[in-house]
Amino acid sequence: MPDDRFAPRTGAPRAPEQSPGALVSALFTDFSDLVSKEIALAKGELAENMSVKTSGAAWIAVAGVVMLAALMTLIAGTVFLIASFGLALHGSAFIVGGVLVVLGLILLSAGKSKLSGDTLPTRSMTQVQQDVRVVKEQLK
Repeated sequence: MPDDRFAPRTGAPRAPEQSPGALVSALFTDFSDLVSKEIALAKGELAENMSVKTSGAAWIAVAGVVMLAALMTLIAGTVFLIASFGLALHGSAFIVGGVLVVLGLILLSAGKSKLSGDTLPTRSMTQVQQDVRVVKEQLK
């Protein structure tokens, strides 16, 4: 006589019969555990990624300082180059400074034009509104 405690083909133990309410409760408990474990995993991954990103940002900052020193040296060299053509050193510095001011104003204007405009994620907001509309239609 076959034992009713085991599934007919697999031989795996059968799960005891549970009420629908107990199954729903178990489902929510399992889902809650899953979500909390996923959140913990995401936090750990985020912390690891932030550590790597912080290190990268520090190296970029150091590179920026070195590049700034190099740029200052090149500017000074340009002043001396212009002065070597017979112009007074202070006149050469004014010429290079004036060119840099004009370049800075051009870059400032370009940056300001990029900053103007709407910063809200309009495409994403439109998509979310459309998703809500579709869900409402499905619930009708």
